[in-house]
Amino acid sequence: MESQVRPVYELLTAYIRQRAREGAFRKADAVVLVRGFLGMVSHHSLITLIYGDPFLRKSNREMAREFSRIFLQGVRITSSKKR
Repeated sequence: MESQVRPVYELLTAYIRQRAREGAFRKADAVVLVRGFLGMVSHHSLITLIYGDPFLRKSNREMAREFSRIFLQGVRITSSKKR
């Protein structure tokens, strides 16, 4: 499992660190941020597999879009905060 998960963590962690250096994302522990993001994705996947997603009735694409929006709004620095 580590061989499947490690590349994803490394890719996302590097991206988050780079964006933080550029001033686009707030400074935070990138590994923790990746864990939180992947936690949303994996929880959705598990619930869908186990229960058939009886609550949301949204496609995986819609859910991925929402998870990305939630995550990015939490880490992105708005122009008013950059000043």
